[in-house]
Amino acid sequence: MTTLLNIITHIIIIAGIIAILGFIIRMIQKGSGKLERLIRVFAVIAGFLIYFTIRVIGLSIPVLVVNLLKSTETLPFRLLAIVLPALIGILVAWYCLDAMRRQADLPARVVILISTFILTLFIDVYVAVFSISTGAQLGSNLLPNLAFVIGLSLFVIFNVKRRSS
Repeated sequence: MTTLLNIITHIIIIAGIIAILGFIIRMIQKGSGKLERLIRVFAVIAGFLIYFTIRVIGLSIPVLVVNLLKSTETLPFRLLAIVLPALIGILVAWYCLDAMRRQADLPARVVILISTFILTLFIDVYVAVFSISTGAQLGSNLLPNLAFVIGLSLFVIFNVKRRSS
C-alpha cells in the first residue's frame, strides 16, 4: 500500500511540474509581439538566475525543508508543513489568475518570473527529498510539494470561470 501511495504522490507532483512548465510556456506564447515574448523569456531566465543565486549565497530552501521534516515528528509541525505550502499555492494561483484577467504585459512578466522561481524550487525540493528518503518516509517528505500542488489546483478549480465562446 505504501508503494502505491508513493507512486501516486510522484505522479501528482510530476503532473504539477508539467502543468507549471506548460503554464509558463503558454504565458510566453501569449505575448503581444516578438519583443514582448523575448522579454517574457528573459523573465524565465531571471527566475532561474534568482533561484540559483540564492543557492550560491548558501540559502537552500530544499535542504531546510528536508532537515525540518527529518528532525521533527510532531503533529503541529507536520500540519504546518502541509498548510504553509498549500497557502503559498493558493496565493500564487490567485496572483496568476488575477494577472491573466488584467491582460497587461507587466503582470504577465511577473507571473512568469514567480512561476519560474517556484518551478525551480519545486523541482529542487523534489530532487532533494530523494537524497534522504526511502519507503514510507518518502511520502511524508514530499508533503510540502504535494500540498502546494493541491492548494494551487483547488484554487484554480473553484475560481476559474468558463469563458463564453
